[in-house]
Amino acid sequence: MTYEVEIGSSQHHVLEVESLIHNRDSSHHHVLEVQSLIHDRIRSIEEKLGYLEWNGSDCPSIYKIPASIRDAEPKAFQPQIVSIGPYHRGEKQLQAMEKHKWRLLKRQLENPHIQLEKLVTAMMKLEEEARASYDQLGNYHISSQSFTEMLLLDGCFILEILDVSVNGNLDWGYSFTDPVSRRALPFILVDLLMLENQLPMCVITELVPLLDKCTRGSVNELALKCFKLIIPELQFPGRYSSGAHALHLLNLIRGSLVPTLNLFDEPLHDKFNIVQKIRVHSVTRLRESGIKFVKTEGRQLNDIKFGDGKLYIPRLEIHDFTKPFFLNLMAFERCFPWCSNQVSPYMSFMDGLIDSSSDVEHLREKGIIYHTLGSDDEVARLFDNCCKEMAYDRCDLYLDEVSVRVNEHFDKKWNRWRATLKQDYLKNPWVITSLFVACFLILLTLVQTTYSVVAYHHPLS
Repeated sequence: MTYEVEIGSSQHHVLEVESLIHNRDSSHHHVLEVQSLIHDRIRSIEEKLGYLEWNGSDCPSIYKIPASIRDAEPKAFQPQIVSIGPYHRGEKQLQAMEKHKWRLLKRQLENPHIQLEKLVTAMMKLEEEARASYDQLGNYHISSQSFTEMLLLDGCFILEILDVSVNGNLDWGYSFTDPVSRRALPFILVDLLMLENQLPMCVITELVPLLDKCTRGSVNELALKCFKLIIPELQFPGRYSSGAHALHLLNLIRGSLVPTLNLFDEPLHDKFNIVQKIRVHSVTRLRESGIKFVKTEGRQLNDIKFGDGKLYIPRLEIHDFTKPFFLNLMAFERCFPWCSNQVSPYMSFMDGLIDSSSDVEHLREKGIIYHTLGSDDEVARLFDNCCKEMAYDRCDLYLDEVSVRVNEHFDKKWNRWRATLKQDYLKNPWVITSLFVACFLILLTLVQTTYSVVAYHHPLS
């Protein structure tokens, strides 16, 4: 019996030892699996971090509008006639213009000096650089063939539109009712200035000599002349008219409206400097303090100055497409990290000046604003809505100094009293005459009173 117990105990001990060995092997295997999983995840994270090594030169410049901006005014960022680039490619409502792109390309290839092989080769060389210009291209899964084909079609289309609109070729082969004729040109140009509807400028400039257009001036100069048809405020020559490299057409036009000389307007870290917003008073209230509004001959948005009680502002023409144009400029400033805020503060400044239709009316009378909208009240709502829909970081505020000086002038009570005297009492000549007579009578009364007092104390003997 004892022997059997010993044998049973030995067997039980053996089983315990085998169980321990099995558990140890399983534990060791589990540790190896965990370590392997950790190494795989580290490697995956390192690969993703490697894609983030970028600087200003390779930063995307063509963005999908964030939902927080788009939802406030969707139509301002949606092309209506033509799709340029990948973001709106294939949308049903824009397909009608696609066949005209092919027709334009076919017509250009009829020129014996233009070779399709050279065009395709050039686009293939630019594919990687062009892809890097779009911030969300990975969501569209466009093949290499489709992407280079898109670059060629869109680049040729843009150059033909710019060329015809400026040079007015009579033999370009399109009738007056053609969708690509001057009848549709303003609407096409509006679409070409939407942030999501941009093509990298390197593509357009590369196509210029290949399409036998190199003798017609730089593409920057051609584009500025073209868009001046719908944006008369464009400064020519602009920032990029001397041959400097713009990012795309919207960036080119912005460079003509604002004065900054560098492509990368400011250091990245300055984008996050938040300061208190300085808001200028409305035109009506500023007039109460004697401030006069004068149209300046400057054409850039920041040609706004204040001195000797006069606020100098450049002329601005406002049409139906002005709101989407400015919203896209403001969106570009919001999205591109190497771009300073200059259009946004201008719109905020004008929004402060314009509170009502009477403010617009006065600026219109002074030649500062010209518009083709239905009423002055629509202009007031335009500025108000733009600033509500597009918040911006407070940095590089070139109009802050002007706002501070204007507000300091307004805060001086003597300026308001003097202005009230001039506006309420010195405008009408009869009022001036009455005031002069009243002052004269008061003076005579004082003289008479003084004479009577003196005569009483010092009577004549």
